[in-house]
Amino acid sequence: MKQDPTAAGNDKFAGVADRDFNAFSASLGALYKLTPAWAVAGNIAYTERAPALYELFANGPHDATGQYLIGNPDAQKKKAVSADVSLRFASGPNKGSIGAFL
Repeated sequence: MKQDPTAAGNDKFAGVADRDFNAFSASLGALYKLTPAWAVAGNIAYTERAPALYELFANGPHDATGQYLIGNPDAQKKKAVSADVSLRFASGPNKGSIGAFL
């Protein structure tokens, strides 16, 4: 994602270079059958997100939220690691699961 702003007379953003981000995401999951009716499933994921234009270059009121937003032109990619595990039951028409997310 490339962000190419103009300063529009605002000294805060004068001389700010273009920002270019390459975000990466990956995930891995597994299922292990304990018995014919019971299984354990798990997933882990890594995600990156480039900052939005307003997160980088906002400098004024936001009418919809009633906030005054100030961007950070030096903001970096947002990164997250998440995981979940669940216990699953399936026997004929009866199915259920319980899970936890980290």
